[in-house]
This record gives sequence, C-alpha cells and structure tokens, in this order.
Amino acid sequence: MQTRALTAALALALASAANAGTVLVGGHFGVVNKVDLPAGTPGFFGTCGGPIDSMLVDDGVLYLGTNTGSVYRLDAQTGQVLGAFNTPLDASALAMHNATLLVADTDGRIQRVDPVSGALLTQFTAPIGVNAMVTHGDDLFIGGLGGVFRSAGATGAFSYAACGCIGQIQGLAFVGNELWGVDNNGIVAHFEFINGFLLSAFFVTAEPTNLAADEGNLLITTSDQRILTLDPATGAVLSELQVPIDARAITLQSTPSCQPDLTTGSVPGAAGYGVPNGVVGNEDFFYYLAQFTAGNTAVADMTTSAIAGAPGYGVPDGVLNNEDFFYYLTIYAQGC
Repeated sequence: MQTRALTAALALALASAANAGTVLVGGHFGVVNKVDLPAGTPGFFGTCGGPIDSMLVDDGVLYLGTNTGSVYRLDAQTGQVLGAFNTPLDASALAMHNATLLVADTDGRIQRVDPVSGALLTQFTAPIGVNAMVTHGDDLFIGGLGGVFRSAGATGAFSYAACGCIGQIQGLAFVGNELWGVDNNGIVAHFEFINGFLLSAFFVTAEPTNLAADEGNLLITTSDQRILTLDPATGAVLSELQVPIDARAITLQSTPSCQPDLTTGSVPGAAGYGVPNGVVGNEDFFYYLAQFTAGNTAVADMTTSAIAGAPGYGVPDGVLNNEDFFYYLTIYAQGC
C-alpha cells in the first residue's frame, strides 16, 4: 500500500507540473486543440460529433457540450472518448456542483444530471438565457443577456448578483474569490458578487466568446480564433495566440488540486455536508465510505483501475467496486 501511495503521489505531481498553463479549446468545428500557454503550438487533442459551445474538466474527465444537445466525456489526458449522452438542451454552459453535472440552455433551462450516464436528477429554470455558468463553493452563478444571477446551493432559486449594464455575458470565471465576466462587446468586468457592485472594467478589441482563469490571469477566446491572456489588475494583454479552430470554449487541462477533499462535515444534512473545504480529514473518509456504501457513483466512482499508470487510472467508468475504494484510500493517504 505504501508503494502504491507513493506511485500515485508521483504520478499526480508529474501530471500537475505538465499541465501548468495547458489549456484545451474547442468550437463549432467539433474539434478540440491542446496548447501550452503562452506561446505553444496548438495541436489536435480530440473530437466529438457536434459543434462545441461549452467545456469543463473535472476529475480527469473533459466534458464537451454541443449545441445539438449531446454531452461527450473524454479522458482529459489522452483525448480518448469515454462516452456520451443526450440532453434536450443546447448545452450552452456546463458546471460541476456537488459531484453532479449542470447543463444549461440559452432558453434558461438548467438540468442536473449524473455526469457519467446523463440520467436526469432535477431541472429548474433560470431568469435569463444562460450563456455562462460557474460554481463557487456551494453557489451557482449564471450569466447572459441581463447580467449575473446567483443560486445559493444551486437549488434553482435565483437572486440578482451583478450589474447587467453590459452586453450579453459570454463567460464567467473566478480568480480566487473575485468574479469576472466578459461580454460580446469586449468588456471585461470585475464584480463584487456578494452585493452586485461593478468594481472595475476594461475593454479588449476583439469579440470574446468565452472566459477562463489560470494562475491568477484571465484567458479569453475570441471570434477571430485567438486566446488572449490578460492581467486582471491592469487589463494588459500579456500574450495572444492564434489557434486553427473556431474557438468557442476553453478550459484548463488540470485535475482538482485536492481530489480526496469531499466534504466539510460527515453528518448528513449538517452545514458543509458534501462541500469540500480544502482540508483532508476523517470527515472526508467517512463521507466517501457512506457514498460508496450507498452506491452513489456520482461521488464514489473515481477510477477504472486502482493501479497507478494502468489504463483508466483516475478515470471513472460508471461502476462501483474495490478499485474505486482502494483508489480513494491511496489519494486519501496522500492528502493535499
């Protein structure tokens, strides 16, 4: 077990180092490119069967949302297709919340689905059409034409969160605890999301299509197939890179920095249950044990194989077995 834990720790450390500044970008060509910022050469990474409007990496899996309603799952390291499912939505935005996948529509519908099977868990309606979506802690933020709205606990009850005085929001991202948005007119806005104040804004001379954050900087994809890296403090463009595809969505190729951190408390119904807090402790182990025993694949399905370096290591397969349990023991022993 000690050898396995050390091997896993080394593999995860190497993966984190390799992925620093590495992004995946996709668009309506149905193709995903991989590129090391700021000046790498974009290369083919993967493809799917539809025009890509949204992307998300979680637990080593790349989710691609297409405007035809299909959501594809790819291995975030190799680009291998792991599976796909269909929704009645145009998948304009994706977000992960409490180990379930949120899929949004430009009509304002949001579905919470099982991230492996796509099985519908619940559905609610946002007050605006959704072009962007991001989670922060237990809260969900959406953006579109009309501003930014917040749903505490992602329950479907929304409150107005930030200024709607700009155009149609195309992307949302958090830099630490600070919320940023970009609209289709090129305005990059810094929001105080608790009280809804617009703290600062600057302008880019391109039509943005999406937004991400990396190591404190903002990454903006544009309609003329570029990735801009911006300093959020000054608005200065630190670098720009042309990509050979229609760039509509962007995400980091990274895995969570603290995968075994699953909860704050281990008592069902208590505050912080199922909400990570950045610390690995006994609560996380007993929470995982409870989810594993209950057969909750959305949380407990973590891998195909528990052997580091083997095919499917760290990639969920929709099945709960001893491989998942021993994989969690390994990463739990490693800590954060």
